[in-house]
Amino acid sequence: MRSIVAVTNEMDDAGRAVQELSQQIEAAGPLGKNSCGIVFCDVEMDHEAFTAELRKQLPFEIVGCTSIATFDTENGAQIMTAVLLVLTADDACFAVELTDTLTSENVSAQLKEAYGRAKASLGEAGKLIFLVPPFDNATPLDEYVDVLSEVSGH
Repeated sequence: MRSIVAVTNEMDDAGRAVQELSQQIEAAGPLGKNSCGIVFCDVEMDHEAFTAELRKQLPFEIVGCTSIATFDTENGAQIMTAVLLVLTADDACFAVELTDTLTSENVSAQLKEAYGRAKASLGEAGKLIFLVPPFDNATPLDEYVDVLSEVSGH
């Protein structure tokens, strides 16, 4: 497996931002048979338009979140950027799942359902779970880990 990091400072035009990211991904070489993207974008960015454009333009699933700052290996910590990490491989598969809105009452059920969908799409239990939990002080982060540990067989 290899990773590609693409960064844009374009905050106002989602199409242009995705074009910049796509060009950086293409320049890094061909993608493997399977890929997924993890995006972090500034909270001031129109993240709905941006992620919709990403999903329309890129040939793999995207998951991510907004952030008050981003980090990339070339420039370190930055503000007013979007960073896309692409994981790509010929010998690994990826499943991206989202939950509905999480509350302290439904977090366990939602995580179990999302994990079940991911496992079903892979045809087996995953080897790595990458979680992007919402910023929410009502649900301790340990609860997310405990639920996913339980359903994945630790």
